[in-house]
Amino acid sequence: MVNYQWKRGNLVEYFERLCKIKSIRIATAYFSEFGLNLLKDIVIKNKLPKSKVVIFLSTEFSNTSPAFLLKELSKTANVFIVDSLQLHAKVYLVEKEDGDLEFIHGSANLTQGGFQRNLEFMSYHAGDKHNLDRILLFFDYCKNNASLVDSTIIDYYNEIDAELLKLNNLQKNIRKKLNQRITNGDLFERDEYDLTKHYFTYEDYESLFHRNAISNNNEIKERRKLIRDKLASIHKLLKKHVNLLDLHEHWKLNNLTSGIEPNHFNHNRVSWIGVRYGKTEQEVKQLNAFLPPSRGSYTSDEYMGFQKHGCIQFCLVGNGFEIVLFHSVANDAVDRGTMHDIINKPDKVKIESIIREVSILKGKGFTWFVTDAKNDKVIASFSFDKKDAKDFINFYKNYDKPGFESYCSYLLLPDSDILKDRITLAKFTLKKIKQLLPLYQLITFRNKVTTKS
Repeated sequence: MVNYQWKRGNLVEYFERLCKIKSIRIATAYFSEFGLNLLKDIVIKNKLPKSKVVIFLSTEFSNTSPAFLLKELSKTANVFIVDSLQLHAKVYLVEKEDGDLEFIHGSANLTQGGFQRNLEFMSYHAGDKHNLDRILLFFDYCKNNASLVDSTIIDYYNEIDAELLKLNNLQKNIRKKLNQRITNGDLFERDEYDLTKHYFTYEDYESLFHRNAISNNNEIKERRKLIRDKLASIHKLLKKHVNLLDLHEHWKLNNLTSGIEPNHFNHNRVSWIGVRYGKTEQEVKQLNAFLPPSRGSYTSDEYMGFQKHGCIQFCLVGNGFEIVLFHSVANDAVDRGTMHDIINKPDKVKIESIIREVSILKGKGFTWFVTDAKNDKVIASFSFDKKDAKDFINFYKNYDKPGFESYCSYLLLPDSDILKDRITLAKFTLKKIKQLLPLYQLITFRNKVTTKS
């Protein structure tokens, strides 16, 4: 049976599922630490002795730390450098304990690019026992044109490590120039952060870059669904804790996250995807029905009704992960009126309470932004860490206006250790939500008669 695959990530899923392996042989032109870790996991899980793991590499298999890779790989496998001719093949042969054979070949090297990032084309052959001898001939041919890696070869690669690093940097710069026409507006470059062990991948963030935010092709749709599923998984860890704070997700499961397709509500671009927590279904419907037009307009669209109220949310954006007190959408924001009423009356007690809460948040990394979302511009910002809390009221009064979005944000950069797993991330997110909660309670209108905790 033959199966053809080109979807990114499928190779990783395939190798992670491998079990009851008798031996594995690999030929790959390029190899990386990603490949090393993946192969180690397979060896450990299947308790493979070194004699049953054979890998053939080209002479230029890596420009970054090749000596380290060879030294570590040699602990797990019999490693050969094919040096009598140019190896360009990508071949993976797996023999199972029950005698079954799985054979994969195509364009993907044993690197993160080959297994996760690039568009590759691979053929999967299962049960090809009668072809085993023919396939083994290829590996024998590689062996006849290769040198077994020993300390001498490792020392040689160590000697030329600096030169290879220069070559790698040169190639990266050339690649950047070749791609600049497309990636010029990207928030960060692929190699800027090492995200190999992080919960969100470069592809997740890339999906939210401007060039993809305005797209709606099938690949981008699938990538947005993956982001949505990852965020929903974090929500499962947070739900009961957040609900106890009298913060509630949307009452319809389909609306748990923000929209994942461009439309007029998100200005025809998906530049972030998040989960919101705020008022109950009863509060939203009754407040939208009875508040005067200046304080928000009623809509039969339940999703938009929820969206027009202040909330606390977590979301993935193009340059990181945000925990946000989202106060006001551009138009018909319900709680914008609440805040302006406090300022304009003025309600001195509440103003002093707001200033106190802003002061308490000093040193915790929060910044309030007022943005023109339609034109994707920041109008003004107020750093809680750098500015006097007493100045916040004037900042809000001067800049927060209908037509602009208004929110307080904490940003985790993509390579933050907190983003390495969803459990750590969920705990941190809950911590930040609790920090924002007192301020949220002061500047949003809650109809406590209808609230159900």
